[in-house]
Amino acid sequence: MSSVTVMELWEGIHLANSTEGERRKAKSLLQQGRELPFVRDWETVAGEISVSLYRDGDSDRERRR
Repeated sequence: MSSVTVMELWEGIHLANSTEGERRKAKSLLQQGRELPFVRDWETVAGEISVSLYRDGDSDRERRR
C-alpha cells in the first residue's frame, strides 16, 4: 500500500462515492488550495466534481505532481 493514511484512503473513497453536497464541499476545499493527498486530479464538469484517486504503484514523482 502506498503512503496514504487510513483516514485519507477512507476520505478518498468517500469523495468518490459522495453526494452532490459533499462534492461541492470538496470542490470548495480544493479551490481554496487545500491539498487533498488522495486526489490525483480533479475537474468540474457540468457542476459535478470529478476526481482521480491515487492507486498502488504510482511513483513518488507522479504522486507529487
